[in-house]
Amino acid sequence: MRHDLKSPLNAIIGMPQVLELDHNLTPIQREMIGLIRESGLNMLDMINLSLDLFKIETDVISINLSLLIYWRCWHV
Repeated sequence: MRHDLKSPLNAIIGMPQVLELDHNLTPIQREMIGLIRESGLNMLDMINLSLDLFKIETDVISINLSLLIYWRCWHV
């Protein structure tokens, strides 16, 4: 079901990019278009996180804790 959510997001994320090509937009319109794009990207991140959690819960993938700890130490 989560994959079904990603397809409509392509339009939500992609359409603002097309609209931003219009050089006649007002600053407010550009800001609103940016908010739509940003919200779509945030939603995509949430769906991807949800898919990752689902894979972990169903043992499709496992987490290597030592790599996670190493990564976290260097990317704080």
